[in-house]
Amino acid sequence: MLKELVITAAVAVLASQSFAWQQKPTNVNGDKSNAAHVPDKRLDHIKLEIHTVGGDYPYEEKSQYSAKDPVSIRVLANNSGQDEIVLPYVGSFVHYLPQLIRAGKLQGYSEGMQKRLSGSTKPSRVSGSFAKLPPNQLTQAAIINLSNWFGSLEPAIYNLKLKYRLYQDGPEVESNTVIFEVTQ
Repeated sequence: MLKELVITAAVAVLASQSFAWQQKPTNVNGDKSNAAHVPDKRLDHIKLEIHTVGGDYPYEEKSQYSAKDPVSIRVLANNSGQDEIVLPYVGSFVHYLPQLIRAGKLQGYSEGMQKRLSGSTKPSRVSGSFAKLPPNQLTQAAIINLSNWFGSLEPAIYNLKLKYRLYQDGPEVESNTVIFEVTQ
């Protein structure tokens, strides 16, 4: 009888360990190769709003720049949910993806930014810096300098929108489109 009890207990322990081994925990860095995919719902309640700005803090809104002026965008986020949401941003090149259009053509990123995006840090669910978004409040999430992405901008009229992603191949949210002009 004792022998049967010991065997039953051993089988139960092995079965529970086998079951635990088969369950793959969600990896916080977004690596799907060894983690179960759990849908991230943080962006379901986020709306991005962008504005072109110039100068230094407090970054006044601006829609016309000379070719020598830096063009930056202020990223505002509105959380329509009931709970505070924390969004990661290690650096704007990791989570924010600006899309700049001139004369109907999408502008490519500068060579330096292409190298930065292709070889370095993959967006992850863990970042060193965060933007806390309280419910139902427009909050500044970032200031992004477009020269980091596109180099010097030639004189033209540009359309700009921004995508934000939590991590590589993760959900994205897209901003409004703004129009600005660069002059001689």
